[in-house]
Amino acid sequence: MEMIVSGFVGSEDDRHICIMFIDGQKSAEGSVPECKIIKNHGFEPDEVEQLETYLRVNAKLISDEAKNINPLKAMMK
Repeated sequence: MEMIVSGFVGSEDDRHICIMFIDGQKSAEGSVPECKIIKNHGFEPDEVEQLETYLRVNAKLISDEAKNINPLKAMMK
């Protein structure tokens, strides 16, 4: 499974990180700090629960990774 993490997005009052999970034809989009899957295409309900658990358990690590993302450098790839 591939996981793509964005930098921080949104206003100062509503900053969050978007996370995309891709597994073959299945994809899901989640958000931290909410730790919820907000879009799902193909994952079973129990898999969505596992993804949300992953987000909760790893929220600090994901947040640390997002802090190091340079949006200008990411757009140049």
